[in-house]
Amino acid sequence: MASLVDLAHLCCILSVFGFVLLTLWGLLLVTHSPPFALEVAPEHRTSGGISCILAGLGYLACLVLSWRYIRRSRQRRGWNGGRDDEREVELRSLLGSGGRERPRMPSL
Repeated sequence: MASLVDLAHLCCILSVFGFVLLTLWGLLLVTHSPPFALEVAPEHRTSGGISCILAGLGYLACLVLSWRYIRRSRQRRGWNGGRDDEREVELRSLLGSGGRERPRMPSL
């Protein structure tokens, strides 16, 4: 059974395609492109194009929400994308690779 993160990945993929295709189709309708001259009546081209662009924005919203869900689930699991936190790097430099404190020079 698929996890919610897997479904969010699927939503991201589908949303990218939906956003690109509907936005492109909407722009072609609004600009009265010749390929759509026979398919859509002239009085419906502008309103149809705007509707397609709005539907593309709905897919964009779904993409953003799915992407945020994936990022938050990764943060909850402790995965930081291979980036080291600044405090962790500072702690490693202070403690060394063995986890022991480095010997310090005696103060005079």
